[in-house]
Amino acid sequence: MPALCGIAGFSHKKGPVFFFCHAPLMGTLRTYGKRINTPDFTAQPSEALAEILADVPPGSLWISGHTHTPPTNDSYADDSVNRVHRNLVNIHNPTIDASHIYTNSLFLYKDRAVVRTYDHDEDRWLAGLDRTFPFVGA
Repeated sequence: MPALCGIAGFSHKKGPVFFFCHAPLMGTLRTYGKRINTPDFTAQPSEALAEILADVPPGSLWISGHTHTPPTNDSYADDSVNRVHRNLVNIHNPTIDASHIYTNSLFLYKDRAVVRTYDHDEDRWLAGLDRTFPFVGA
């Protein structure tokens, strides 16, 4: 099978893998619009990606945009829908050209990754959206 998004297998099993891809993975948002969770708005081929990504180490993240999902959307940071399987979570990023600006920051530590969302209009972190992803053997 050819490498997809630069991956062909995982030899580094002790640490997480971070994927930065424009499109999200299929099914990692609630279908809040007619284009969400469709082939044109998700990383493809979705079936092959799901098979390859099944072996990623714990704490792995798929970091995407494309859908411009804002933190006000109920599936933006909902582990029950963003989690692809026990070891992989899709982190959605909003657009920065909207009338209300939000950004995500990824903080890396020896034993975990932390994703925080910042509200630029309110000049504050949205603490309720902080997410921590522990690494294997940490």
